[in-house]
Amino acid sequence: MASSTTSSIFSISVTGVSQTHLYLSVNQKPFSIRWEECSPRLSKATTSQRLSLRILPSGDGIHWPEIGEDLVITPLLLQASGSKTNQ
Repeated sequence: MASSTTSSIFSISVTGVSQTHLYLSVNQKPFSIRWEECSPRLSKATTSQRLSLRILPSGDGIHWPEIGEDLVITPLLLQASGSKTNQ
């Protein structure tokens, strides 16, 4: 029987939150994603609600507990295509 280890799919860190954008570093590459491109809930959320987030332990998404929103990173990055930033 092979042993399994838990590892993160992505290395994700949130580098900033503005009124209009979520700034991420994914595998050390910067991304800028408009809140409207993330989800309707996040586009309507307050800054405080947007700041209350956590990276999922699996490394494949982000969770916003105050608004009950979970986003998987891969589709989120597809939304950000063309939105890379050098922040």
